[in-house]
Amino acid sequence: MLMMKANEFGEAVGANFKCSSGWLDRFKKRHNICFGKICGESASVDQSVTNDWQLQTWPTIYKIKGEACSGGKMFKERINSMICANASGTVKRKLLVIGKYNSPRCFKNVKTLPVDYCANNKSWMSSQNFTDYLKKWDCELIKAKTKILLLVDNCPAHPQVHLHNIKLHFLPPNTTSVLQPMDQGVINSLKQSYRKQLLMKIMDLPEDANPTKAVSLLDAVNMLSVAWESVSKETIRNCFRHAGLVKDIPDGLDFDPEDDEPLNKIIEINNVVVLSKFDEYSRIDENIIATEEHSDTDLIQDFLHELLEEDSGDEDLAQPETIIKIEDAMNYSRKLKLYFQQKENSSDAINLLNKLEIKLQKDFANKAFTQKKITDFFQKA
Repeated sequence: MLMMKANEFGEAVGANFKCSSGWLDRFKKRHNICFGKICGESASVDQSVTNDWQLQTWPTIYKIKGEACSGGKMFKERINSMICANASGTVKRKLLVIGKYNSPRCFKNVKTLPVDYCANNKSWMSSQNFTDYLKKWDCELIKAKTKILLLVDNCPAHPQVHLHNIKLHFLPPNTTSVLQPMDQGVINSLKQSYRKQLLMKIMDLPEDANPTKAVSLLDAVNMLSVAWESVSKETIRNCFRHAGLVKDIPDGLDFDPEDDEPLNKIIEINNVVVLSKFDEYSRIDENIIATEEHSDTDLIQDFLHELLEEDSGDEDLAQPETIIKIEDAMNYSRKLKLYFQQKENSSDAINLLNKLEIKLQKDFANKAFTQKKITDFFQKA
């Protein structure tokens, strides 16, 4: 991808230039470009602290049936998210996503999101966000007559909160990379799935499209939700085992080679050069500080010593979603079902579409009933 972009820049400035892998290697060496941890937490963890906590503290606060019981500075990310799941992986809490804007333009006409969403000017988890989220969750658990033990990282954004059905327990300071189950592979699995979707979406864009403008916050939220659904319960269970919190789970994370098939096909069709290790790309936000971004045009103009255009400052320029009529939605659903009916081994997808069709039929009936009431009212008037 870097080589393709270098060739585009060469053409834009009128240079007789053809990028090669050797040129790219020399370019990275000249400018000291590499993948590497800016700062990590694992190396600084006191092993005796984690061992003592696992052996002495953890058994006293949680018992399993049949058993006695690299942080760093926050990057200026556009959105942040909080994930939570139980030790068996059977319950995954809906994601909490934190953005910069309370009412993004792309959320117009959108009344239901697949995540819980809140905002502040830095897209950071704050103590207020944390408190509000837990109190809302606590109310849900009270209604369901369920109590849980919740392990959370020890940081200023996670204050002690008085709750009824949630018992908070904070991990020892500076032990997240070792004791936090989500940090043992769950977060990485989520990021890999999300960035596969993002890469596939970018590859599908027209050549003259700007990816930073073409992917809206709504797109990101939807892709995050799909990514979270793709994290299997086996992965979650194994991460709890890896953190030393449970012991009755077999080794090895689950992996299905077919998960990468769509991405591999798109790469092959478009003859795209990608990073040799996808894992490097999936973890790119852990290694690179996000700074001010410029468009390709800005970079070329800067190279030619021309004036740069000022950035509008609006981070979300995607067009608002159009309102979809119920009749159109029903037609899309029928076409989708026909598509899967023409494919083998698609019974699960067809069952889901049947449920969706029932929901759409109810919405259609409610709309028709409402319109009839309005018509009757005016006829009587």
